[in-house]
Amino acid sequence: CEILSLGGLFSISSRFLAENFEFSLAKKLNKLVLVIWGVFSFLLKEGRRIRGEHLAVYSADLSRLPEEISFKLTGFPKVGFSVGKRCGKAHDRNRIKRRFRAALSEFFPLLKKDKVIILRAAERIDDLSFVELKFELDQLIRKSGIFL
Repeated sequence: CEILSLGGLFSISSRFLAENFEFSLAKKLNKLVLVIWGVFSFLLKEGRRIRGEHLAVYSADLSRLPEEISFKLTGFPKVGFSVGKRCGKAHDRNRIKRRFRAALSEFFPLLKKDKVIILRAAERIDDLSFVELKFELDQLIRKSGIFL
């Protein structure tokens, strides 16, 4: 077993973890992925959708989620991003997600704690400046009723 020392803190090497905990870790990750995909698919089908010109906001109360996917989602609002391949190459999609995070960080303390939210980008979102993105996001969040 290799143990690496990092500034006085000890961590076990990833090779040791992979050899000894592969099954249980994979099982936990599988469960988490299923929970995340369950929330996304539920919201995209059943959630309240407010569409703007460049993005859409999907939202729902935690109480509306099925029991098997809502057990780990408590305490603060949950936010996810959906940026498809139509929005550009990987670096373009990552930039869009970073802009979503930055724009949403200003609104995050004002969001209701029992909400699950997905921001979905449209193809034309690259044309938007950051100020325009924040303005459109503000309008859509106000329409959807997820502010305190």
